[in-house]
Amino acid sequence: MFTNRYFMVKDYPLSRLLHKFVSSLPVPSRAKKIAMKNPVEFNFRKSLALMLLTLFWISTSAIAGESGDGEGYERLEPFKVNLIGLHQVIQLSATLKMAKPDVSDKIKLYMPAIQHEIILLLSSKTPEQLKTPQGRQELILETRLAANKALMLSPKDGIADVFFESILIQ
Repeated sequence: MFTNRYFMVKDYPLSRLLHKFVSSLPVPSRAKKIAMKNPVEFNFRKSLALMLLTLFWISTSAIAGESGDGEGYERLEPFKVNLIGLHQVIQLSATLKMAKPDVSDKIKLYMPAIQHEIILLLSSKTPEQLKTPQGRQELILETRLAANKALMLSPKDGIADVFFESILIQ
């Protein structure tokens, strides 16, 4: 922790770089005059560093909480479902890409229905259908449609895409 009688900043690499950058800047003569009058209340470099850190924090907060056309992701719990014939099992991990960020609350509310639809979909498949890349692409499309059906939304308002993180057929 970098401490000083003027301010405290956690000792992150960014704060070190910012401190080096600000300490290398020349101090304007007007600021020197003000600092000479009251050195305890005013320190140009430290004020500039604090202002830059505040702007950086605000900008990263705005990016993280961005709304509008921003997208969000919701990870589903892994599925383990018997395929047709009951001799083979599919283990599947997936993430849903939301078309709009406000869908996140609805996904959490309807998660049991989404899981139910996906389990019904997976249990209606044969291992031969899922072994080909085309079969997996069809499964992605069908999973997206099943999730949107459970949410009662269209693909442009609900789930925009589905990403499979792992597929294992045993």
